[in-house]
Amino acid sequence: DGDPDMIKVLDFGISASTDQDSDEERLTMPGSALGTPEYMAPEQCRGELATEKFDIYAIGVIFFEVLVGHPPFQNESFVEVMAQKGREAAPSVSTFRKDIPARLVKLIADCLEIDPADRPESAKLVLDRLEEILHRMPREPSGPLAIVRTGMHRGRVAGGVAVAAL
Repeated sequence: DGDPDMIKVLDFGISASTDQDSDEERLTMPGSALGTPEYMAPEQCRGELATEKFDIYAIGVIFFEVLVGHPPFQNESFVEVMAQKGREAAPSVSTFRKDIPARLVKLIADCLEIDPADRPESAKLVLDRLEEILHRMPREPSGPLAIVRTGMHRGRVAGGVAVAAL
């Protein structure tokens, strides 16, 4: 509750079951968009059926924000944020931070692809790539490596960066 090293994930209302035959009641339906625009995948903004690719896009946004301090698309109009996502490639983390390892820049860019077919196939593949990147990092990282390890950036995120295999 007052632990600065704890991250709480509070909204799984738009997540999808990997069991396509599931009869579970869904909060999101085809043709409707539900979520925070900055974290929504472009196809989610269009109201398409929820898939794991929505979550992969959101992981990319979270990594981007942890490392840069803001999400890739920002605008006071949520409609404009949603429109930008469908027509513009997300900016590269390296535009804002030259000290980010190239493999991490590539992973984030892959997660933020406009076309879901161009994103990693599964959250497990994202996690595997992230683990490989972390494995190659020095034991006592500095700069962006410390940010990835501890999740601290300008006081916005506390605790370790966590990725759940969905």
